[in-house]
Order: sequence, then structure tokens, then C-alpha cells
Amino acid sequence: MENRDFIINLSILGFENVQMSALIEILEENNIEKEAIFDKKEIKQYKKLFNPTTYNKLLKYRDDFVDRLMTYCDKNSIEIHTIYDEDYPEKLFYIENSPKILYSKGKLRNQDSYPISMVGSRKHSNYANIVINYIVDNLQKHDATIISGMAYGIDALSHKAALKNGLQTIAVLGSGIDKAYPSSNAKLYQDILENDGLILSEYGPGVQPLPFRFPLRNRIISGLSNILIVVEAKDKSGSLITARLAAEQGKEVFAVPGNINSIYSSGTNKLIRDGANILANFDDLSLYLPQISEKEEQEEFDISEEEKAILDYVKSSNATINQIAVDLKIDISKLNSLITILEMKDLVIVNGERIEINMRMLD
Repeated sequence: MENRDFIINLSILGFENVQMSALIEILEENNIEKEAIFDKKEIKQYKKLFNPTTYNKLLKYRDDFVDRLMTYCDKNSIEIHTIYDEDYPEKLFYIENSPKILYSKGKLRNQDSYPISMVGSRKHSNYANIVINYIVDNLQKHDATIISGMAYGIDALSHKAALKNGLQTIAVLGSGIDKAYPSSNAKLYQDILENDGLILSEYGPGVQPLPFRFPLRNRIISGLSNILIVVEAKDKSGSLITARLAAEQGKEVFAVPGNINSIYSSGTNKLIRDGANILANFDDLSLYLPQISEKEEQEEFDISEEEKAILDYVKSSNATINQIAVDLKIDISKLNSLITILEMKDLVIVNGERIEINMRMLD
């Protein structure tokens, strides 16, 4: 049996990646041929080598497994990549617990686009939405590929911001390749495929989104990228696991600072305290990105109507934040988020409660 078919069969039987590794180790240590464990008569002599779960899974093997899966995948435009194939992602060779199999839907138009992962909490503040759009809007001229997990919250917002900017995006699922999870992201799943994006999973068709699979998929999210950005994260957020994995993989890890009183920023602020790069301004990130032309560098900022209204107000009045909120009828928490973005764009300077125009940037 070829290595490729061997791995595909194990995947169909429901073996997790670490279980595949353990099984392969047992076979090598005992000089057992791969074909032997799929022979219901022969495998009985090796029963004591396997734990009951592994042994019972192997007993469910059928000769037509691979053919049936290939037929299904062909009909549903699903591709299979094993660690033995030439098209297996090179970056994943070098991470711990490299996935032995990957299922994919879609195609990237540019394989050389700069890969950046963006992750964060499922629940988030309005500030996170503004920050994501600010970051991805600026990444548009760098032709980045945005990688995330298509979960609620920061993941979905990151994919949507990429699509809005015409950037490639890769969604790494913690469930079977053939279904969007959560189901509310079914449209996003299709939008990614229809806009030169890629859906990726180490789980084949029909595999359920069990909780333990989501932390596992995080190693793939970070492994595919050069840079990981954590936008917002609570103290116990799974995004902190992704950040740890990225650091162990030798990736650059950035965290967006936030309000010290916000539960959504407690995790990111701790990441910064513990050594992550701070992303307080796009320049913090751009130092690590491929160089772009001088013409592109001179492009004007993309300023929203609300940001423009704040700038116009501040130009004509030496106002406090509270005055701006009252006169422009903007919720104070949203206003603080908008001012933070304007600071990150170097368009304003905050002095205590007062906001001033950064004349150097507007000249």
C-alpha cells in the first residue's frame, strides 16, 4: 500500500494526527507492513500492540474506502494533500505535529502572496472591528493573504476585511472540509471560494466540529503564516494558544493594545507584557512586510466619513473628547475607538482629554 493511500485510509477511519503518528511508530518498531493492519485476519496477531480504540477503528476498514472518498471529493471539488505529496504546503513541514493530511476547496490566484494570520476572541468590541479594517486596509497595498479560522468574531471579521480589499484569504477549519462551521458563516464560506480564496482542514467530509479540534487547527493557522496578529483576546482565549504556537514556530507575533479595563484586551495586553510585538501603529507592522514602491507609499489614507467628521471638528475647535462626542452625537466608546485609529494613522495627537491635529501628517 502506498504511503498516500495509507494516510487517507487512517483519516477516513477517524484517526487524529497524533494517533496516526503513534500508529506509524508502532508499525516501524515492530516491522509490521502497512497492509497487515487492514487485514482482519492478520491484525488479530497484533491486537496487543494497540489500544482498544485504535484496534476497533482498524477493524472498520473497507477495501473501497479510498475510491469512495475520491469519488465524493471529485464531485464536490475537494482536493486531498498528504505529507507525501508535492503540493503539500512547505511551511507545515517544519511545525510540530505537522498534519499528515489536508483537505482543500478553492484555489489561490497568487501562491507567493505574503501570509499573515489574524486571530482573536469570538466576542469582541467595536474597537476590534475598526482595528481590523485599519490593518487590512493598509495590507491591501502589500498584497497580503489573510489567514484565520472562520469562527465567530475576529476570525470572520478578518476574512471579510480581506475580501473587501480584494485580498486572498485562507480559512482553516476545525471540522470537516465540506461544511461551513458555524453554519451562520455559510455565506462567508462561499464568498471565500468565489473570490480566489481557500478553505483548508485536516478533517475530511462529514467530520464533526468537536471542541478539541479547534485548538489543534490553530497550529495550522500560525504555521501557514509569516506573521500572527492577535487583535483582541480575553485571558483564557484560544488565541493565546495560537500566539504561543506561533512563537514556538519562529513566527513574528503582534498584539494590538487595548483599554486596560476591557476584558477583550486583557489577553493582548498580557502578550505585549510577555514579549509580543506591539501593534500600536501600522508602521510597527510594515517594518516586517515586503517593500513596496515609493508611489504606493505616498497613497492617501482611506478615511471613513466618521473619521473625517472628527478631523474637521478638531481642526476648527480645540475640543475635548466629551465635547466631540456630544456635538457629533457619537457614542463615547465608539469615539474612543475612532480616535485610536486616527492616532494609529498619525493624523491626530491626544493630549489628555484634548485632541489635536498632527499637522506634520496633513501637510
